[in-house]
Amino acid sequence: MDLAFSQEQMDFREEIARFCNEKLSGARTAETAAEFRREIAEKGWTGLSVPVEYGGLGKGAVHRVIFMEEMAYHQAPLALYDYGVTWSLLGNMLVKHGTEEQRRKYLPMMARAEFFCGQGYSEPEAGNDLTCIQTRAVRDGDGYVVNGQKMWVHEARYYRYTLLMARTRSDVPPENGMSLFVLDNGTAGVSIVPQLAMNGQLTPQVFLDNVRIPAENLVGQENQGWRYYLENKPFYWNKEQGAETGTMRRLFDQVVRYSKTHQTPGRTPYPGELTRQKMARAAAEIRALRHLMYRMAWMEDVGQDLLDISAKARVFHVEAWIRFTDMITQILGRYGQIEPGDEYAALGGTMSRLYPAAALQLLQRAGPSYIKSIIARDVLGMPPAW
Repeated sequence: MDLAFSQEQMDFREEIARFCNEKLSGARTAETAAEFRREIAEKGWTGLSVPVEYGGLGKGAVHRVIFMEEMAYHQAPLALYDYGVTWSLLGNMLVKHGTEEQRRKYLPMMARAEFFCGQGYSEPEAGNDLTCIQTRAVRDGDGYVVNGQKMWVHEARYYRYTLLMARTRSDVPPENGMSLFVLDNGTAGVSIVPQLAMNGQLTPQVFLDNVRIPAENLVGQENQGWRYYLENKPFYWNKEQGAETGTMRRLFDQVVRYSKTHQTPGRTPYPGELTRQKMARAAAEIRALRHLMYRMAWMEDVGQDLLDISAKARVFHVEAWIRFTDMITQILGRYGQIEPGDEYAALGGTMSRLYPAAALQLLQRAGPSYIKSIIARDVLGMPPAW
């Protein structure tokens, strides 16, 4: 493995930094944000990984991680999750298993930032174990009729499309009778019902009542959805690959400055030596996480299997992120708990949102406990604990 970036990759990182510093130096408004996104699309950066023949730049994973990391570090008004989830969930799958018609329809729109797709997998009785899904798709003429319910389809609030997993055979083992479809959320029979999540955000349920999906929206082959899902897991686990390290680097630099300059009457914001020790550990973990992210990107570019490293990177990232947000909250003290808009809010109130959101990652699907089970079973070959 070559641990050094190529000159092209270093130039690309510098170009992004210069662009962000130039375009984001003034006041940020809805108009300037829209203009920023338009210029990003014109540069082709929203289609970094889309093959050239479908309107993208055809760059590898290392370029994609550089883009995500630098945009996150500069707090660009760009929904990096949107780009990450769409490519890792559907774009990568279409390149490998989609029909030529699907590639020509969807990939150019992804490159132009005109297509975003969410995940429609989980159900009330199928969270981590998706082999338990009950949503059914029955072939009927030139399409499928779908009935069922999906949970936690976060993106359904603002995306037009959802990658839907449904059962297409019931006379075979569960994993052998599942298929994936591109669902237009505006199709008749689709009901999107907001549900309040533990973090205070709305995470819709999607009800499917005799929804008709054209046969050409079937991704790949019928009844191969589970295989595609497993193959795609490493990419989706790390859909924001690079963005998390960019955010951590930005917050780290801000807290270092805060710790050096901020004083409350009679004391520093947190006992000096403890702050130094915590910041030193955070610096080491950020460095290690960046190494994992770029090594995984390099492995993707050279075609190596990603299950092992992606699972371990996911565990390390979530647990490091939780430690990191907890550390910052302790350093900032009561000022870190104040919400944005208050004159006393430290770091603009950022941590009042990030800290509770980070803690919830322990409970979400693809959380550390679940991924550790996969490492034990699929990587280490250990038998079940029951």
